[in-house]
Amino acid sequence: DIATWDGIEAWLSSMVARLEDRGVSAGCPLGTIVAEVADRDDRFQTLAAKAFSLWEAQLAEGLQALKDKGGLRGDADPETLAEETLASIQGGYLLAVAKREARPMKNATRAAFSRLQSYAG
Repeated sequence: DIATWDGIEAWLSSMVARLEDRGVSAGCPLGTIVAEVADRDDRFQTLAAKAFSLWEAQLAEGLQALKDKGGLRGDADPETLAEETLASIQGGYLLAVAKREARPMKNATRAAFSRLQSYAG
């Protein structure tokens, strides 16, 4: 449940675990597809954008539910925070694959979680 702080932390940790399980060589499946084909075909770019938007929307919905329960301050913008979080995750994936180690992804998810928690209500 990403409508709780524990749920968000577990969601981020699960991404690190999946990266480690694959041997830190595959990165984000969606990000990999985007890097490979999105610039060659507008249809793929559109599909990739929709996929990222769905992923982002799930987190934004969880953050909005957390905000509705008083877990986020009133000035928190769930959509912006979700987009920032996904940008951090994608950067973490890219650096982890480039360096062949999970540390960048761990750092990215910790930074994203800290950023989210800076809006705790």
